[in-house]
Amino acid sequence: DGDGDGDDADRNKKTLVSERVKHAMATHNNPGIVLTNHKTTLPIAKGLSSSAAVCVLVARAFSKVFSLELSNETEAALAYAGERETPSKCGRMDQAGCAFGSGKLTLLSFTGDDVVVTPVVEVGAELFFVVADLRSSKDTVGILADLQRAFRKELELPVDERNSNNSLAHLLGDMNHEIIGNAVKAIGSGDVAALGEVFETAQLYFDAIAGEASPARLGPNGSPKLFETRTHALLKQHILAAKGVGSQGDGSVQFLCASAEKAKTVCEVLQGELNLPGAFVLEVPASKTN
Repeated sequence: DGDGDGDDADRNKKTLVSERVKHAMATHNNPGIVLTNHKTTLPIAKGLSSSAAVCVLVARAFSKVFSLELSNETEAALAYAGERETPSKCGRMDQAGCAFGSGKLTLLSFTGDDVVVTPVVEVGAELFFVVADLRSSKDTVGILADLQRAFRKELELPVDERNSNNSLAHLLGDMNHEIIGNAVKAIGSGDVAALGEVFETAQLYFDAIAGEASPARLGPNGSPKLFETRTHALLKQHILAAKGVGSQGDGSVQFLCASAEKAKTVCEVLQGELNLPGAFVLEVPASKTN
């Protein structure tokens, strides 16, 4: 809700950096910076962290121009604090992912409002993902508001009901820990098929639990374009798994494929048969020790 100690800490950090920027501007007689964006490769408002990318860009630009030497963690914290000033009551994941760069897998561990970002160094086999814009619309602000509202209602329940297996607290807590742990294990061992099973399990429970909390925006009924695309018969033979992206909704879809050839075919099917042009392949190389 923006009222926690973590938000206060981020505001304090933002204030300290702001003072450093003001000092640097005065020292160099520099009135500030102007950012001109020449190229955008991320679809906007599709759940692919485009807003977080812009916020990280601003933080990094100030760091570079004024020689602030901000760490990736500080850039992410500033980007988060900045985005929280907008209607998007976002979490911290997107900014951290953007700050640490593309083509890398990172594990985010949260303790209260603190986040620790750890690179996933053990990648047992090359991974091939396809990401596609669903050419529809999603309401991230509405989705987050629905989930936060449902979560607050759960907090009013008795403890045993609050932590039931079909609660948001369980989905985003214990179940999330188990799913992430299984994903990291599958990635480390190079078991891409097992990673696909993790994807499908995550989507199944997200549809059932988060979909109930936001029925107009999530799940098969609330995001019909996502459901139709990820379960399409023409794609099934070429993918290991498919799921939504981020807070989900009808913004984007991601597919896990067994090879570069399969990924290329998925892009072709999306454009030629489903009228979804512009899909792109993300490759995560295997670690050098494998």
